[in-house]
Amino acid sequence: AEYMGNLNFTTDMTQPPKQWKFHRVSDKETIIRTGRVTSQTSGYLQCLAHEPSLGLYFVEDHIRRSLPQLSSLQEELRGNGRSINEVAYDLDLSITAASELYLPRAADRFELHQALQKSTKTGQ
Repeated sequence: AEYMGNLNFTTDMTQPPKQWKFHRVSDKETIIRTGRVTSQTSGYLQCLAHEPSLGLYFVEDHIRRSLPQLSSLQEELRGNGRSINEVAYDLDLSITAASELYLPRAADRFELHQALQKSTKTGQ
């Protein structure tokens, strides 16, 4: 049905206003087109209304699929971090020990070597 006439809305929305005139559309092609437009509009509005929930569904699905992989990678990274910290601690101790033990001896040897060179130069 097609509504025409003065568009004065009342508080009672259960019945159309008395001023509206009703004209029956008897053309089958118009009825088919109107049904198609109504159906497409309804489908579009449903799609538009469900778009946020559909997007959230895909986000949730992505999280559910990738969370176990990310968790295992996180544990692997934590293990590697502990191993790196242990190696760094051992290396720091080794450097400290080497500097305390070998560098003074190397400095003494260097001084001894320089003294020997000076004595051989002066002795010639």
